[in-house]
Amino acid sequence: MTVDDRKYPGLFAALSDPKAKFERTEIRLSESAGATAWAFLRPFRRLRFGPDGPAEFAPTVGPAERMIARWLPRERFGLPKGGVRRPWTLAGFVETVRLGGYVPFGVALELYGTQDRLRLELDLVDDVLRPDPRAGRFPESARIPWPSRSAWALDRLIGRSNLPPSAARLLEMIAEIEPSARPDLPSVGSEAGAAIQLLAEHHLLETDPDTGRWRLRREALTGGPAPPAAKAMSPVEIPALRRRMNELLAEADARATCPMCGEEFPPGPHGLLCRNCDREILGRSPR
Repeated sequence: MTVDDRKYPGLFAALSDPKAKFERTEIRLSESAGATAWAFLRPFRRLRFGPDGPAEFAPTVGPAERMIARWLPRERFGLPKGGVRRPWTLAGFVETVRLGGYVPFGVALELYGTQDRLRLELDLVDDVLRPDPRAGRFPESARIPWPSRSAWALDRLIGRSNLPPSAARLLEMIAEIEPSARPDLPSVGSEAGAAIQLLAEHHLLETDPDTGRWRLRREALTGGPAPPAAKAMSPVEIPALRRRMNELLAEADARATCPMCGEEFPPGPHGLLCRNCDREILGRSPR
């Protein structure tokens, strides 16, 4: 890790140095990973962060991409002052840790691109990138892609729900895996049964009337009414149609606010960021 042009052995070392302002932060992988370790992930060689949200994702192949980064707590000791409400910017994460009373052991790094969101789990104790929890349990073809704006709404829901890591990961799996692959969900760990019960008690899950399997309650993202049950269709038609419907419903349900400044969008089509943030953060002209 490099912070403000100074090298550190890891994040905790940089956090403990009062000279580290985190105005320019870079993470590089020290050794390459095999193909299996990258299942459900995109191989990269470098990540760069600005304090207020912008990020640069440099894949192992191809040009670097501009993204928006948020830090979502996973394993931790204590609670940050003010509670865990939403994913932080890097500056917010650093400030929260330095205030004391809270020690993060792991975070989910959410990277929002122009098309979709990439989630990376970082082990802050050993300074390693964890494999995606879906790897080895589900085929990558079962992944449901979420547009960045819809994924932002899901990540905020998880952040403000203050879920334990096992429940947060399970909710993400259920939301991002095709229904046909979900019968294997109880095998994801010994805590799966308790996690499902907790998610159901918090009204974050419901059973699908067509398949009888667990699914994310869409109204949990916005607090709006639940969509009407779909008419039963043939098994051949359900997977492809459900994938597209999930995308459309998530896109429609996501709250129309800019994830950088919180400004509400006017009616009509819009991108991930508002006009001002699009120009100032990503260096593009307003649309």
